[in-house]
Amino acid sequence: MKSFELLNVRLLEKNKKMSEANSYETIELKTPCYTDIEESTQEPESVTALGFVKLNPGLSKLNFYCCIIHYITLVLSMSFPGALQPLIVLSPEYYDVPQEHAGKMNSLVLIVQIIVKLGVAIPYGYLADKFGRKIMIYYGALSFLVGCLIIPTQKTIFPGFIIGQFLVANGGCAISSVPLSADYIADESKGKASALIYMFYGVAGLGANLIIKLLFNLELSLGQCYVITGIILFCFVSLNTLGLKSNYQYQMKKPKQENTQNHESLTTKIKEGLEIFKANGWLMILLVIQILGSSDFHIFWSLLSVYLKSLFPAGVDEQTQNLAVNNVQTLVAIAMILANIGYGFFLDKKRTLIKILIFALGVGCLSFLFICAYKDPYHWTIKFGATLLGGTLPCLFTISGYIGIKYFPPDKRGLMGGISNIMGSIGYFVLAVTSGVMYDSWRKDGPFLVCAGLLVVAIVLVLKIYKSMKLE
Repeated sequence: MKSFELLNVRLLEKNKKMSEANSYETIELKTPCYTDIEESTQEPESVTALGFVKLNPGLSKLNFYCCIIHYITLVLSMSFPGALQPLIVLSPEYYDVPQEHAGKMNSLVLIVQIIVKLGVAIPYGYLADKFGRKIMIYYGALSFLVGCLIIPTQKTIFPGFIIGQFLVANGGCAISSVPLSADYIADESKGKASALIYMFYGVAGLGANLIIKLLFNLELSLGQCYVITGIILFCFVSLNTLGLKSNYQYQMKKPKQENTQNHESLTTKIKEGLEIFKANGWLMILLVIQILGSSDFHIFWSLLSVYLKSLFPAGVDEQTQNLAVNNVQTLVAIAMILANIGYGFFLDKKRTLIKILIFALGVGCLSFLFICAYKDPYHWTIKFGATLLGGTLPCLFTISGYIGIKYFPPDKRGLMGGISNIMGSIGYFVLAVTSGVMYDSWRKDGPFLVCAGLLVVAIVLVLKIYKSMKLE
């Protein structure tokens, strides 16, 4: 009996020790799990690029540099066809449009671009928000390349050139629908980063002009130039996109109940976006800039080649004319680079921002008047006006980009950018239709005079909105 009781005591002691050991082991197993959870919920550290641009958490300097290059490719997608389209349309070796119809044909090209933008700007922005950024960039680059291959192989405006132009414009819209700067740049650095990005707009424009000038000097045909520039852009975009953060979209943390809004229809989201524009004075100013300011620059850039070629006397060979046009475009690009270096360092101060905006609109108006002063393609007033315009109106892109990435809601950046582009296309469409008619039927510098007047209207509207909404 005693031996039996002794055995029970020993068994109880052994069970107690095992229980304590198991308890200790359980604690040891739980502790690392808790640590892992705690570490996984910590916000990644922010990185500062170039010494003054703070990035959103989880991004590297490589991601930022590829973001900058992305915007360079975006400008190339506009600069390459913008420089070549008027030349190939007027060239006797391709479409051979007479000078008396050059204005209307330029309007047709712009109308195709606008129709594409009206149709795809909002859907592409929505798709970029929903499915990620990279897929839209690759899609845009492919569409651009196919368009560049089609245009020089056709000899008729309908349908060959229109199809190629549609694909080129569609590619540019798809690439521009991706709001990488808004995703990547922290709020405190958005002003400086906007100026930096738009300074590289000038670098890209200058680079595009130099590439085209090199191709001209190599005595390549306009068709060969189209194919080469299309291949350059496609390869450049495809390689650079590999360095972007895969489908990265930085969004501010929101309560869980807001997640139900993800299932709202596109129409409902558009209505919400319009309400956001109405409620924010700076976004209203953004629309004025888009409709009356940026459209003026697009009209200038598209009509510049046609206008300058009309000023040359008979007998001047086409190669000489094309190089002279390219030289004036290069002045615009150089002015963009120099001017945008300083813009962003003042944008975070709203009173300074409004002064810069009024200055850009005012001097942009004067630049059009200088361009119209003399009818000599080599006269200094044309070069001076182009330089002034390059140093001022592109500032509007810097300001509108800054306002957008600062005031667009993080989860609606692509959609809001699409709405902004659509609204800007309204002014662009009206100018595109009327500029061609004025150029052919009234006077060749008529569109530039009208653009100067619209910039005066823009100044009045911006000041009115600024004062009425008491923006500080």
